[in-house]
Amino acid sequence: MNYGEHWKNRASLSVGLLWTHYSRRLDTPNRPSSSESTHKLLPTVSFSVNTLRTVTFYGSYTRGLEDSPNAPGNAVNRGEPPPATPTWQVDGGVRVAIQPYLQLLGGAFKVHKGYFSLDTDGRYTQVGDISAQGVESSATWTGPEGLTIVAGGVWLRPEVKRQIDEQGGTGEVPVGPVPRTLNINVDYAPAFLRGWGATAQWKSLSARVETGDNLYRLPPLNTLSVGVRYLFKAFNRGFSARLDVANVTNATGLTLTSTYQAVSQLTRNYTFTFAADL
Repeated sequence: MNYGEHWKNRASLSVGLLWTHYSRRLDTPNRPSSSESTHKLLPTVSFSVNTLRTVTFYGSYTRGLEDSPNAPGNAVNRGEPPPATPTWQVDGGVRVAIQPYLQLLGGAFKVHKGYFSLDTDGRYTQVGDISAQGVESSATWTGPEGLTIVAGGVWLRPEVKRQIDEQGGTGEVPVGPVPRTLNINVDYAPAFLRGWGATAQWKSLSARVETGDNLYRLPPLNTLSVGVRYLFKAFNRGFSARLDVANVTNATGLTLTSTYQAVSQLTRNYTFTFAADL
């Protein structure tokens, strides 16, 4: 159920209510089947106010369910699906359009969700909750000659509160969240190149906690990816060919999976895509 009001060029309001029935079943050869179900009533509220033609204030509150990954291989209950856990998020900020090419956004948010890890018996379960608050900002430049630049950053301060003792977990900062993430995306496709275009993306991750006792951190990681594409028509159909090169500089480092396991950053790799609109 959702109700919305919109006052043209002034404000908008949306209120929603969702009754969710969630169920999941896992069948593994030579092992007993496991299943779980959850019933939740999930409200959501959002609004925006246009104080000026170029300035918009916005805010929202949302509750949801998060589907956690199955227990990892080093858990005594490996492969077991944990129950979906309630989450909530509140955010607000301002959008500014500086005509004719520039848009700016700045906001703050707070997120609350369950924290899963191994307890002292080696069982993968919810040991507590994560509360993360932070700020985000972005700038978008759309030029008249086919140039688009989007730059954004997120600064996060996460905190974990445990209700169950975690295996090796004594720190106040949870494993997983990245305190600072920066992204710059550039797309260039001017009309005079007749279907040709190029992209570049730079991503920067700050140092982040690697162990539950907060004694060890993964080092910062910066990666650069580029791509080139060509759009054309043949036989009255649209076609596209694209070549992407990820991690151009062959940066080395570690990233964390959804189950908080450290894996190596992929080395330089190439992807070629050909698509047709039939």
